[in-house]
Amino acid sequence: MTTITHHGASPDMEPHWEQLDLTPWRCPEPLIRLKLWLRQARPGQSLYLLLGDAGSRRDIPAYLQRLGH
Repeated sequence: MTTITHHGASPDMEPHWEQLDLTPWRCPEPLIRLKLWLRQARPGQSLYLLLGDAGSRRDIPAYLQRLGH
């Protein structure tokens, strides 16, 4: 499980949680789908991310950290 919050939210803003189940896919598909979600995410929107692929569970948190999430 990985959770992220899209930047730009005010601290008192209640996050809108969305779930993205990427367990059926193997790398690189989960990262591609996450990038698409990030493009349409609104400030303050939060994501509950489900990953099944070991490579994605390693790579996606590192990718999000590089982006500052």
